[in-house]
Amino acid sequence: MNLFILLICFTIFLFSLYKLSKDDFVFLRKDISIETVFNTAFLCAFSALFFARVFYIYFNPREVFFSVLGFLVFPYFPGLSLIGAVLGGLLFLIPYSTYKKLPLGRFMDFFSISLLISISLGALGTFFIVPQNMRMYVGLEFVLFLLVLSLFLKLSLSFLSRGGLKDGSVGLLFLIFFSAISFGGNLVKFHGLKFDQENLILILLFLISLAFSAFRELKE
Repeated sequence: MNLFILLICFTIFLFSLYKLSKDDFVFLRKDISIETVFNTAFLCAFSALFFARVFYIYFNPREVFFSVLGFLVFPYFPGLSLIGAVLGGLLFLIPYSTYKKLPLGRFMDFFSISLLISISLGALGTFFIVPQNMRMYVGLEFVLFLLVLSLFLKLSLSFLSRGGLKDGSVGLLFLIFFSAISFGGNLVKFHGLKFDQENLILILLFLISLAFSAFRELKE
């Protein structure tokens, strides 16, 4: 992803997170400040960026990536994995929120909605800079993410504010939709089913998220 688009997406993510968090009754009740939310977001972003780079190099190994300079200077040697970013952020957020005694479910919900907004706008920006043969793939992802975003903003936010959904439900829904859309995008990208490691990770993420979501529903 272009560095300029990446910075814009992160700014949109932070702004969306601020709008969701600033007057949230759960955060107010637990005395969680915006500073705490943003500190968590920045640390989570560093983890996401690191894993996005690691996953991209793992899926697309090239000799230049296996030097310190080649790994770190990603604007000059581009390549980031969105799947790696999502998993990297999640792998940091779970133990960190547990250690800091933060409401993991609430953080997952707000981070997911904010990320979905930034991903949708990022896909739109990417559409105009990718090669012609990639535009169908990127355009399809943009439309699908936009549809899911509309659903989330119309239903999930109102349920969250009224307490109609348990904390963490929106985050799990995001992971389900994200893995399904990314898998569908790969079908278009590779013109059919390809059982590579990336698709297997997406299938596992979909099944695990679906299982957790179903388990939560059965517990009620």
